[in-house]
Amino acid sequence: MQAGQELQEIVKDGCPLKKYPAASSEITLQTILDNIHEQNQLIGHKSSVNSASFSPDGKRIVTASDDNTAKVWETTGKLIVELTRRTGSVRSASFSPDGERIVTASGDKIARIWDITGKLIAELIGHNGSVVSASFSSDGKRIVTASSDNTARVWDTTGKLIAELIGHKSSVKSASFSPDGKHIVTANFDNTARVWNITGKLIAELIGHTDRVNSASFSSDGKHIVTTSSDNTARVWQIDDLEVLLSRGCQ
Repeated sequence: MQAGQELQEIVKDGCPLKKYPAASSEITLQTILDNIHEQNQLIGHKSSVNSASFSPDGKRIVTASDDNTAKVWETTGKLIVELTRRTGSVRSASFSPDGERIVTASGDKIARIWDITGKLIAELIGHNGSVVSASFSSDGKRIVTASSDNTARVWDTTGKLIAELIGHKSSVKSASFSPDGKHIVTANFDNTARVWNITGKLIAELIGHTDRVNSASFSSDGKHIVTTSSDNTARVWQIDDLEVLLSRGCQ
């Protein structure tokens, strides 16, 4: 955004950027690059940090580590609270949409829900392997977990199991909701990604990668999915709703 603002100050009077002297744009870019600096360090974990994400208001950060803890920080680097049960590596941690809760995924086969003060609210128990990712739906009422037991699971925030997503042939690396919360996309080491509804019904299988799929997520409008893979590619897939499919069939 700062780059755009500075370019607008240089390129005035409706002059297209392509007609403006290149040297000025280069000077602006160099000035911007010269002013990019590390702001803070979050120091305190005793082992590898596996994930870090901002709260929705951007005022806090939660980190997950192999030291069996998750930690909540101010953006200044000040530690606010430590989330710990001392039972396994914490693989991921993320905030709820309202920023008042955190869900952690752990190597002890359990995902946990915490409030922002560090109080444990619920444990999501049922996976038979490490839980590698966990995230809230957009309304904050559900959580989806991905596990090395070849499944993903959907839960309510009390810890009740809603659905089990069964069909992958290897570890599920990630699972995330669509923006409307009606679908889930999973990424798997069997070289595929899959789309499900929240009852656990398989909707589509995304086939084409030649190596394990490491992540998959929806676009903000829910119409596309992007996948990343160890085959050195990322791929974008179009997701059609029923009306689009019927229209295409009629044509």
